[in-house]
Formats: sequence, structure tokens, C-alpha cells
Amino acid sequence: MRALVLGGYGAVGARIVGHLRSGGHVAIAAGRDPARADRVVNLADAGTVRAALSDVDVVVNAAGVEDPAVAALITGYGAALVDITASTGYVAALERLGPPRPVLLSVGLAPGLTNLLAAAVHAAAPGRWTSPSSSAPGSGTARPRSPGPTGCLIREQIGGYLRTGVDSHE
Repeated sequence: MRALVLGGYGAVGARIVGHLRSGGHVAIAAGRDPARADRVVNLADAGTVRAALSDVDVVVNAAGVEDPAVAALITGYGAALVDITASTGYVAALERLGPPRPVLLSVGLAPGLTNLLAAAVHAAAPGRWTSPSSSAPGSGTARPRSPGPTGCLIREQIGGYLRTGVDSHE
């Protein structure tokens, strides 16, 4: 999988890039600083965004910019989008867009939402994310544990979509 990570040299983006690379994926750190970016991208310049999308399967937005026009551009060019932030207004704007590719929101930085996402992953694949160490003490019942950093979610959710062309949540 080839991933473009917007804000890829920042505090969160650098960790995502490292995790994806350690998993054998191509992760391209993108940002405005040519000295730190693998690919220079200015989210205020649609031309640089379009140029950066030519060879990627997924874009991870770790830049902290919530712009529905950027999301539309990314998904319109055929890439899935993982956005680690999502305010209520941004989510509503994306719902109105009806993007043609998958968009995964609110992963990693909002613990309550991340826990709900982990529970949904567990519900979709029972037993896959449980272990004795994730059991509640004395309950004898395994609880879902987090599937790990954003990169894991990208591989499991977006990667499955890219292989099959079918959104497993439809």
C-alpha cells in the first residue's frame, strides 16, 4: 500500500509514517517544508495536492486541517482518506459531499471515538482483537482491545477495501 501522510513530519504524522514503514508499506511524508517532506504539499494550493495524489492508495491527514474541499479532491482522485481529526462541522460537511472513496474519521486523537471504533472492529471480527490480557479482572470475559495505532486501522479497514473494491461496512 502507498500512503501519503499529510503533516507527515509532525508529532503525530511522523509516528504514522514510521508505523506504516515498519509494516512494509510505502509512506510518503508530506508537508510544506521541502527540507522535511518527502513530497511538498500545501493544502491551500489544490495544484500541489493533485500532484501528490498521482501514485497513492490512501491519504492520512495528520496536518490538522479540516477542509472538505481537500477531502473531496483526495477521494475524487481515487484515494481513500483517513483523517485523525473531525469536528462536528467537518463531519457534517463530509456527509454532504458523499465522497466516492472511503473516509475514516476521528482515529487516534479522540479516545472515546477510538474506543467505539475498536469495539466496531471487534464486532466485525470477533476474537481477532481479544486476548486473556484484555479481559476484565475476575469477569472471565474478554473485552475488545484497541487494534493499535492508526496504521493498523489503515491496513485492516482501508487495505481490505482496496483489495476487494467493496466497503465491508456497507
